[in-house]
Amino acid sequence: RYACRRGMSALGRDLSESLPDRILRETKAETITQADGHWQVGTADGRRFTARALLVTAPPEQAAALLRAAAPGAAESM
Repeated sequence: RYACRRGMSALGRDLSESLPDRILRETKAETITQADGHWQVGTADGRRFTARALLVTAPPEQAAALLRAAAPGAAESM
């Protein structure tokens, strides 16, 4: 089991403070897919985002469920 002294979401918090206009916090992702080398994220409020990189700070079980379709190897290793 892994743990971070400042919490598992510390990296996301630090990045969002550095890039407030590019990183969403407190946004529930419902779907994660990949297309044309990009990640696509669907949120609970119906928005869709496309990005070159993706940081998932959800607990392992929730992250695995979100990633299962787009990155089955990553989901399996959680």
